Amino acid sequence: MTAVVEVGKASISLQEDLFDPIMPKLLPLAFTMVIFYFVKKGVSPLKIIGGIVAMGLAGSYFGIL
Repeated sequence: MTAVVEVGKASISLQEDLFDPIMPKLLPLAFTMVIFYFVKKGVSPLKIIGGIVAMGLAGSYFGIL
């Protein structure tokens, strides 16, 4: 399931319609690099996992994910 933005009657998939023509799989790469940055800064892996879960729950609640 990918993030979809509703624009009027049209729906745009962020991954497939917006970012893949620029660079395939850009969002997963960016997410991985952000996680790598936090690991290098010394953030606890449990805090990183908790943040990912919280982002997933918030995204699901607001209908983003």
